[in-house]
Order: sequence, then structure tokens, then C-alpha cells
Amino acid sequence: MVTKVVELGISFGILAGMMIYYKIIPTVYAFWIPVFVLYTMVVALTISFFGAAMNVYYRDIAQAIPIGLSLLMYGSPVIYPLSLVQKKLLTERAAGEWSEHFYTLYTLNPLVGIIDGFQRALIGATQPDFQALYPGLILTFSILPFSYWFFKRAENWFADVI
Repeated sequence: MVTKVVELGISFGILAGMMIYYKIIPTVYAFWIPVFVLYTMVVALTISFFGAAMNVYYRDIAQAIPIGLSLLMYGSPVIYPLSLVQKKLLTERAAGEWSEHFYTLYTLNPLVGIIDGFQRALIGATQPDFQALYPGLILTFSILPFSYWFFKRAENWFADVI
């Protein structure tokens, strides 16, 4: 846990240096950053409960989780802005009648709201897009209790398996 906090501090230090170099001044919307850090921790906790319990029974899960997280990252607005996806799917209706469904499916990825929120709050100097944030937030908080229950149920058998 301490190493993750140190890594987060180093990452924010690098980000601060880059913002100084590119003369990006944080606005009042930067106060959203702790909320997004907390939300990121909840998403990680939700995934960790499932991953830890499954890893005890199936050892290959340890290799599958980073691959799954990489796929989630590729399906999120890291390189391209969320506004591009909104333009293609909601404005231009690139997928026809399925455009809105694909956009909702896209925003179910919690990383979409997190990454877009960070970008908007720090770089874009605007408030987060709550319409893009809510689907992933609702999904995460609805899966979290099940994830915790699954971990606690599997925990009783950890000693027998290991």
C-alpha cells in the first residue's frame, strides 16, 4: 500500500512538472482530482477482490488480470479524447441505430469516466462529464458488494487450497 502511495506521489510530481513546462495552470476544477483518485481506488478494489479470490484457485488468473486491464485501457480515452467518441457515435451516428447502445457500453468501462474526468479537470479546465461518468460508477458500485461477498466466501477455503 505504501509503495502505491509513493508511486502516486511520483506520478503527480511528474504531472506537476509537465504542467509547469507546458504552462498549464490548474483551475478550481482540480479539486475533483481527489474524488477521481478515490473512485480509481474503488475500481481497483472491486477488481482485486475477484482477482485475489480467483488467483488462489486458478493460478493463471495472475497473468490474465494485467491483460484484461490493458484491454480496458485500450478501450478508454487515453490517446484520443472522449469527445471524439461522442462525436462519432452520438452526433454522426456512425453505428446507425446501435450508436447510443455502443456509447453506453463504452462508458460502462470505469476507466472512461476516470481518465476523461482527470483530463477535463486538469488539462481542459472544465467540470467532469457526468453523463460519461455515471454508467461506470453505477456498474462499479453495483459489482463491489458482490465482489466483496465472493472474496469473503472464497476466503474460508484459501488455507485448504494453498
